This record gives sequence, structure tokens and C-alpha cells, in this order.
Amino acid sequence: MSLLEQASLVMIPSGYKEDVVYCPKPTDGSGDLTFTRASDGTRVNSSGYVENVPWNLLQYSEQFDNGVWTKTLGTITANATTAPDGTLTADLFTKTSAVNTVSEISSSTNVYTTTGVHTLSVYIKTNVGNSVLLRLDNAGNTANFRFNFTTKTFTNTGANVISSSFDELPNDWFRLKVTGNVTSTSWSLSPLNLYFNQTSDSFYVWGAQLNQGSTAKPYFPTTDRQNVPRLTYEGGCPSLLLEPQRTNLVTYSEQLDNAAWTNVNSSETANATTSPQGLENATKVIATGTGAHYIQSDLITYNSSTTYTFSVFAKKSNTSLIQLLAPSGSFGTDVFASYNFDTLEVTSGSSATASMEDYGNGWYRLILTGATTSSSFASSFYIVFTNNKSIRLPSFASSGEEVYCWGAQLEAGSYATSYIPTTSAAVTRVADECYKTGISSLIGQSEGTLFFECTNKSLVNQARYFLLSDGGFNNRIDIFQFSENNLGLYVATSGVAQVSATNITLPSSGSFKFAVAYANNDYAWYLNGTQIGTDTSASVPTLTNALFALNAAGGTSGGSGNSPFKQAALFKTRLTNDQLAALTTL
Repeated sequence: MSLLEQASLVMIPSGYKEDVVYCPKPTDGSGDLTFTRASDGTRVNSSGYVENVPWNLLQYSEQFDNGVWTKTLGTITANATTAPDGTLTADLFTKTSAVNTVSEISSSTNVYTTTGVHTLSVYIKTNVGNSVLLRLDNAGNTANFRFNFTTKTFTNTGANVISSSFDELPNDWFRLKVTGNVTSTSWSLSPLNLYFNQTSDSFYVWGAQLNQGSTAKPYFPTTDRQNVPRLTYEGGCPSLLLEPQRTNLVTYSEQLDNAAWTNVNSSETANATTSPQGLENATKVIATGTGAHYIQSDLITYNSSTTYTFSVFAKKSNTSLIQLLAPSGSFGTDVFASYNFDTLEVTSGSSATASMEDYGNGWYRLILTGATTSSSFASSFYIVFTNNKSIRLPSFASSGEEVYCWGAQLEAGSYATSYIPTTSAAVTRVADECYKTGISSLIGQSEGTLFFECTNKSLVNQARYFLLSDGGFNNRIDIFQFSENNLGLYVATSGVAQVSATNITLPSSGSFKFAVAYANNDYAWYLNGTQIGTDTSASVPTLTNALFALNAAGGTSGGSGNSPFKQAALFKTRLTNDQLAALTTL
């Protein structure tokens, strides 16, 4: 029997849905974790692309009786038949108007967050009638798809249709799919339109989905689209991504040809190559004329005495060097760094820290961090062509240098978090929170072991990795980032400190495994197979709640970090020291 099979609770990121991270132990679901994040977020998917979570842009994808769906000249009968997934959740839509009148289900709110290529898909089964329409733009006829169930053929209407297809499923269900170029975010869509149908024609409908890109992604069911966990595949295996709240202050983060970006001896070509998103929506920036070549964002007001991190995804076209710059003003001096695509060398100015992260296919995320002074100031974020890595805004006697850019971000914080797309306004991604309350039966009360494996991506002082508590701070086993390089372990019983260890040095990068075993007067903690410390006088606190990083329910505080969890487990016994060494060995 493996050690994890002896655990009372095991979290290995794999299964999830809205509001829940599934735990393989206990098998009855009693240990499944509550998850909240009242916003979208992005992750790196298993194919290595940056992807929105959830990727289905439609709310209440199986509940067409919900108010987010407008029913025009037709009626909905909820849960009228068995859906493709075997549940009684498919609805029936019945036309109540004459032939050649618009009878449809359509989105009542704007669902497009950006323009560009999108794919609409929906599961439909005929009851009475033989044809339906799908419309990416329910106000016009520029991206429509008509399907005939009798002949199993389709007809596209409108210049904005790119492709259409269908999948035939058991029990007479079809998944219909249409891809089109969306030219306005004010469009609303229709997953079921019965324009050409006779009065009283009716069709079963289930599982509507809208996603960016030219391919229908695997269907993801939604209700309000909030609180969807993010399993990121940075580094290969999936990790549960937990991040603090951050706001991208840069507008039009993917549309660097927009007027929000100012050209200085430069120009742009939109949709010039495939971006880290896997879509052809990256911008080529081209140096023109002589002098300094750069583009700059709209003015941004920086707060005083605040650390900011700038980032942009960039790919070499024909130039090896690129520079990021935050001019002096609030920063007191220029904050800049130069990045070499050939050597991967990063050269930063004296007031900056900088790095570059490989995202595959020649793409790198360029990252620059600097702190403002005591003065507030409005300034821009610059992307600069450079021929001298150590000089801010160097002048050129030539032109024609080119670089691909996508996904610009400026956020208050000492490190870059996952990308937050924007259009005309700043966008906030709310903090991830993953926790379980009221599980004293799964946590050892007189003895036990806490174990987790995490990617040491980037954390701030006092950021929390894992907390067992009674819902407050008087009784807790708390594992947190004590300083830039050290992990902290703190144990309190009835408000009295039992263990306070701050000398647990973490590896500078990559994953690490940590475990702490506890019993009365018998504590030990291990990092990557090595015993780091012991305590023979500490008592055991009362524990009822488990919190995976960040600020969540149960009265937590402290800083927030960026902690991709690979696995975690609780044991109701104090594992032996040999078992702790085996469990934490990489």
C-alpha cells in the first residue's frame, strides 16, 4: 500500500467543476474542496496554450428557462427529455409564430469579450420539424448556419461564416457547430432559431457553448460561470493554480494596433501570427524611420510607494533584442530591462528586476518589476526596440526591426501573475480560494501529518501555502513564506505558540515537497526528503478546517502568493520519520 493510500484526504488536481475541486479520497466526496473565484481567469492548458477559464462564454448552458436566455415567440419546457450525458436536463423549445418569423432562444446579455474568431456549438434533437438555425449574430445575417436533420446537410449564410460541421450522437442527438469572425462585442447570439419552421415545430436543446477559436472545445457546463478552478499545465503535469486578486491596468492588452497604444517611429500589423493563445491574433510591431522606436500604452496613474510588475508576451521576428520600460516620474528613475531572444540574457537597470519565461513556439513572457517613490504620477508602459541592451530608449539610424507582441499586462505586485486580458478598461481577476470546513473527522486530532507538493513559482513574504485551523488563529498549523527564500512553520494551541520555525530554505525554482508530522511532544518536518526540524515539547491544536493557500473562509490573513498545487494530503496518524522522508523525496 502506498503512503497516499493511507491518507484520510488526498487532493491531486484532475477533476473539477464550478465551485468544486474533487478529491480522490475520501471516495464518497465528503472531502471535496470548495472553490471560489468570482471572475474569469487564464491558465496554460495541456496543449501549452494560454486559455480562458471557463472557456465556455455562455451562462446557464443547460438551463434555457433561465433569465439569461431570451425566448422570442416560443416556449420552453424545462427538463423535457434525457440529455446526451444521460441526465434529465434537456429542454424543449416550441415555436409559437408563423413560418418565416423569428422564433428563437438568444443571449440576453453581451457574451463576447473580444472580437475575432469564435465557435458556437449546441446539442439539438428534433421533436417536430427538420431544420434549425444557429446564429453568431442574432441581429443580422452575417454568420448563420442552417442544419437539416432529414438530409444531414447544412447551409452557411453570411460573409462572416468561416466553417460549420456536426457530430451525430446516439439517441438522435446532434452537436451542431459554426465558426465565424465576430466583428463587434455588442452582438448577441442564438443557439436555436426556428425562422423557417412551421408553427408548433419543436426541438430539444442542451449544452450550448461559445468559445474563442476556430474549433469547438470539449463541452464545459456552466451556471453563472464563476468559481471555476484552474488546472494549469506549466511544467507538464496539472497543478491547481491559486493566485491573489490582481488588476491588469493596461487597456487593449491584445490589440496593440488600437489607438490606446501610441506609435513612435513604429507601426503595427494586427493578427500577424499565432499567439500563445493558439489564435492568429498576435501583433507585429515594426520599427520605422530613425531615432527611438517604441510603442507606449495610454497613461496610467501609478500609486505612490507601490511595487508594479510589467509583462508582455513577445516572439522574435527579425530582431534579437527588445526592451520594456517604465519611465521615471513616480519611479524616481527609469525602470527598464532588455531581453535577448537568442541568448535568453536579461539585462536590467539598477532600479529593476527582470526575467523571461519560455511559453513555447518561440514565445517568451518578458517581465519587469520596479517600485514607485512617494509621489503619484501618470505615465505609460513602453515596448522598445533596442540596439544597446544597457541604454534606455536608444536611437536608431535604421528601421525595419520587427517583433511579435501579445498580452501586455501591468499589475500592482512584486511578481507577474497569470495573464488578464483587457479591452477598453482595466480588468480585475478575483483571488482564488480553495478550502474545506468542518472536516475534523479527516484531520488527525491527537496526531497526524500534513503533506503537499507545490511549484515555487513566486510568493511574497507571509503568503500562505497551507493552513489547518479551527476557523481562527488560536488553534492552527500554518505553513507560509517567511521571507523570499525561507518557508515558515507556525503551530499554536489555544493562542499559545508551540512551534515557530523560519529557517526552512526553499529551492530557488521548480517543485518542492513538504510534510509536517505531529503528535503530543513529537513534531518533525521534512523538505524534499530531508529532515529540517523537530520539536519535542509542542502540543496538538484542535483542527477542523483546511485551507490551500491565499485568503479564504475561516478567518485567514497574511499576504497572497502564486502557488500551483500539484498534490496534497492529510493523514490521521503521525507518519514515521522514514515515511516522511519517502513521502517528500522528489
